[in-house]
Amino acid sequence: MFEERLRSHHDSQRFVDDLLGLDFPKEHSDISKLDDFLCSNQDSKPKVLYIHVPYCDRLCTFCNLNRELKKDSLSGYAQYIINELTTISQKKYIKNAVFSAVYFGGGTPTTFEPQDLEKILSTINTVLNLSNDCEFTFETTLHNLSDEKIQTLSRYGVNRFSIGIQTFSSEGRKLLNRMYAPEYAVDRIKNIKKSFKGNVCLDIIYSYPYQSTGEVENDALLCSNVDADSVSFYSLMIHNGSALYKSITEGKVIFERSVEQDKCNHNAFFRKMKENGYELLELSKLAKPGRDRYKYIKMRYANADTVPIGVGAGGSIGRYGIFNMAPGRKMIVTYHPVYDFFNRLLGYFQYGTYEEEFLRNYLNEDAYNAVCEKIETYEKEGFFIQSEKGIFKLTEDGIFWGNNIAAQIMKSAIENTVKTADIKNYSETGIL
Repeated sequence: MFEERLRSHHDSQRFVDDLLGLDFPKEHSDISKLDDFLCSNQDSKPKVLYIHVPYCDRLCTFCNLNRELKKDSLSGYAQYIINELTTISQKKYIKNAVFSAVYFGGGTPTTFEPQDLEKILSTINTVLNLSNDCEFTFETTLHNLSDEKIQTLSRYGVNRFSIGIQTFSSEGRKLLNRMYAPEYAVDRIKNIKKSFKGNVCLDIIYSYPYQSTGEVENDALLCSNVDADSVSFYSLMIHNGSALYKSITEGKVIFERSVEQDKCNHNAFFRKMKENGYELLELSKLAKPGRDRYKYIKMRYANADTVPIGVGAGGSIGRYGIFNMAPGRKMIVTYHPVYDFFNRLLGYFQYGTYEEEFLRNYLNEDAYNAVCEKIETYEKEGFFIQSEKGIFKLTEDGIFWGNNIAAQIMKSAIENTVKTADIKNYSETGIL
């Protein structure tokens, strides 16, 4: 039914952007407009903080993200983040805001030394208002998450780790340039679980070169054995500019992956995790029931303000998209209200459950009927089951194709118009 798999939410987002004619950059805005907005406005829109650390002390072979190899102390970059936090916290829009989630991404944020982490975290707790139940996440690897750093992070409210394991296979770890033998990785995760009171969430990659289905199942088994609170599982994406891409193009690594093999690996991992008590949290994430709130991502899907700090960070405040290109250099764009509307709808489709009542309230009659017709078609294809009246859940194969399904259903919604009080003068875009 689908020629090519959309492997991530970002893929389906780009598909929807193309449909809307809202490709980046959107309408460019002067930074003074954003500053005026921050100085003169307040609202109750939920808020999260994203801090980007574009440094790693060891580079994964598959990565081409905004990061570079750490060579010297990051104290200067720590001070830059502190200055940015202090400056923006004085803006009226931020001063009295309450942040419900904080996320440190990268790169590898735990490459900071403990003293620099302490300075940054102390600043956050001093200049920003964090909610009592704030979810506070750090992306990390095993080798630079020392006991001392765990103590420092815990002391300042960090309550969630996202650990890039990628695989427990010896050969796979060598191929992806991960440190430590599988046995050590398992023991280290268990020790972190003992010393850290928050969520320990793992990232796993499947369908990398030479991986067997048995290795996929073993990764799932070990994720369960270490009692991970949640596990993100991604089909390997080969990006131009990565070391692995170069090895493949030069013939040093053979990479032949069919859609059927990719689906076999996906379903093997999914099935094994389900057998061990995990449930779908998002199209590419499984969790033990009730453990991982996944608050930061859920809030972003719901169009919360995302305040971006650090080089390479992106976010949005009000109708303004913000992209920190370099110190003192930002790209500011203005989102049309229609973007928020469809972004929220696409976010809703990421959880694998489609409820007729929600769709009926969100869409006009034409769009609702078109979407229901699509769901019925996919149900016949075996991608949905109706768990109870009016509630459709993706099957195992449906989850594999979940982003394609979401994109095509979004296409039906867009082509058949929408209704919402948030969209004003949307006809000027020419899409409805």
